[in-house]
Amino acid sequence: MHYMAENNLPCWKHFSIGIRRIAAGKHADSNFHDHHFSEIVLILDSGGTVHWAEGKSCELKRGDVLLLHPGRIHGYQNCASLELVNMLYKADRLPLPLLDGADMALFPFFISAKYAQTLTPEKPVLSLDEEKLAEIEQLINTLDTELQSNQPGRNLCSFILFMEILTKLARAGKGQRKKEDFNEAAAALSWLNMHFREPVSIDHLAKISNQSRRSFFRHFRILTGMTPVEYCRRKQLEYAADLLRSTTLTLAEIAEESGFCDSNYMIKLFSAAFGKTPGKFRKDEKAGNNP
Repeated sequence: MHYMAENNLPCWKHFSIGIRRIAAGKHADSNFHDHHFSEIVLILDSGGTVHWAEGKSCELKRGDVLLLHPGRIHGYQNCASLELVNMLYKADRLPLPLLDGADMALFPFFISAKYAQTLTPEKPVLSLDEEKLAEIEQLINTLDTELQSNQPGRNLCSFILFMEILTKLARAGKGQRKKEDFNEAAAALSWLNMHFREPVSIDHLAKISNQSRRSFFRHFRILTGMTPVEYCRRKQLEYAADLLRSTTLTLAEIAEESGFCDSNYMIKLFSAAFGKTPGKFRKDEKAGNNP
């Protein structure tokens, strides 16, 4: 089994989105692997390629779109003509307000690995016609160009382009989400994604989700796989990691900016989450040694 190292992903180091293109004849056959990031695969040519995931298979065709979240073991067979483009991202690092995205049947699957566990991973989540395929491919090309640039606002523009791609893919999927299938905790998730550095009020989160505390906790765990406090802590730590990469702020300043009331507490949590102290993390980032 081959693990695709994150430090080999283009534009990964300072942003949580990357593009990888694989030309025809360049993809290894039966190279079964998993990874710690999410992957949207756009099939540009197939020639009878078979996609395997979790022990099941499906023959692919041009225009198919695969969605694979962390931990899914998958690979391809009969790859001689396989041509594809991967959009690689970390769903938990996207500064994402859901807004009305959850009204589209596919959208929650793109941004929540936990939510997507019900998907059949070997099969495409949708298939694009030639017009939609050309539109999505052009947007990916534009995103790739932006990710390779050093223009001010590169990450902001890249995020906007990526969200446009997700929206158009979700719109291309069939139907709208049935009301009974909609997870009401999505409203609280949207709020937390924008306010994770602020104190968490469970009563407030339950209120904006129109649920009791007990129902809210249950639905939030279904959606994210963790409690609201755990989710906020992870977002805070990821934010602190970004500040360590991109600023010269002191640890005390980073702790305050990230929503921690005490830098020692942040250091303890950060070390447990990343396997190294914030100081070592920053040093490795500057030296280019951090995956």
